[in-house]
Amino acid sequence: MPGESFTLRENAGQGGKGPSGDHASELQANDPLSGKTIWRVPFQNANMAPVFATAGDLVFQGGPDAGIFRAFNARTGQLVWSYRTGSNFRNSPISYIGPDGRQYVAVIGSQAPANPPIAATAAADAPARLVRSGSALYVFALAPAPK
Repeated sequence: MPGESFTLRENAGQGGKGPSGDHASELQANDPLSGKTIWRVPFQNANMAPVFATAGDLVFQGGPDAGIFRAFNARTGQLVWSYRTGSNFRNSPISYIGPDGRQYVAVIGSQAPANPPIAATAAADAPARLVRSGSALYVFALAPAPK
């Protein structure tokens, strides 16, 4: 009905582990001709964040695990870069060419508006240390392609 909200998925809590029993979801690259999986990156938590690929063989994806935005080698699945934002990712990254001629990747990270306070005794690398309330736009410049 016009004016009513809708959803294309239904949340039913945290999903269980997959058939292998050691992870909940994975990012995969598949050969469309052979149907074979070329590489996979397992995630301990269900990761339904959108994926974005560039012509420079990079695949970007955020994750619910400690709010890390990652870049993978599109041919091998190897992690080539990561940045901890402390946010969840529900939006697809975008790419654009800036006025300086460089390529940029931008993504919005968002988290619940009321996060619990961080304990002074929390470990330096504890995920809670980097959780940010609200939304933030993150923009990253890509390195120029080698000549």
